Amino acid sequence: MTDNQKKDWAVAEIIDWTTKFFKANSILESRLDAELILSGVLAMKRLDLYLNFDRLLTLKELADFKVNIKKRIEGLPIAYILGKKEFMSLTFKVTPDVLIPRPETEFLVEEVLRVSRNMEVFQKFDINSKILIVDTFTGSGNIPISLAKHLNKILYFIYGIDINLKAVKVAHENSLLNQTLRDVRFLHGDILLPLKIFSLKGMVDIITANPPYLKTSVLSTLRKEVKCEPKIALDGGEDGLIFYSRLIDQALDYLKVGGYLVLEIDPELNFLITEKLELNGFGEFNLIKDLQGLDRVLSVRRLS
Repeated sequence: MTDNQKKDWAVAEIIDWTTKFFKANSILESRLDAELILSGVLAMKRLDLYLNFDRLLTLKELADFKVNIKKRIEGLPIAYILGKKEFMSLTFKVTPDVLIPRPETEFLVEEVLRVSRNMEVFQKFDINSKILIVDTFTGSGNIPISLAKHLNKILYFIYGIDINLKAVKVAHENSLLNQTLRDVRFLHGDILLPLKIFSLKGMVDIITANPPYLKTSVLSTLRKEVKCEPKIALDGGEDGLIFYSRLIDQALDYLKVGGYLVLEIDPELNFLITEKLELNGFGEFNLIKDLQGLDRVLSVRRLS
């Protein structure tokens, strides 16, 4: 493209050129990424590119496109380039301050929906109160906002908590974007500690978490795309368990007996997490596998 800066570029032509360029630079989903970047620059749906193959790019569009393909070659994830990511059929704003929502986390949301609806049926429900769900390590807010969009607003109230103030701001923006401001409240603080000011000890029905769970030693081996994501959302300490341990300790203060803890986990940490939960009065374990057949979500009930 550098040698042809003055030529006119049509949609089909620039997609083909960029696909080859990405392949030469070891970008795995080369054509998909080319199409996504171009659709973002042109402010059209990806499928609409196929209806506009002969459309010529303006000089401004071409310049913006070149900036974005350079970012992709340098390793910036496509979601950060576009500034958005789809999750549970909803659109979320993402910035380098938040972890990019993953498809496997949808299994966590689905499990919380299952547990929640069971609670509606089997729990005597006081219409003057609400079932309380708290999402920790909330990041972009994709988990609590998705829950709010799928649950009966009359029956539930949801908190999302993150220690990263910039992430809390992104989550609030996503709540506005997805029209859940009345149903989700985002708090800044460490795991469950912000709940203290609301006197919610022993009152939470469901706690969810997708905590940092990568061992510190593996961070240097990650793909460059993942290295662009905030370390605070990835680093689980020397053994990957530090935040699970702290969450479980705090959950004993805030989770009702009979309430649920629903976690996304590293499959390799399954037995260690389960052991700690059992030692702290949790039981009725339910493991959910992801699309690769790996243990990815752990749902457990507080029994005592």
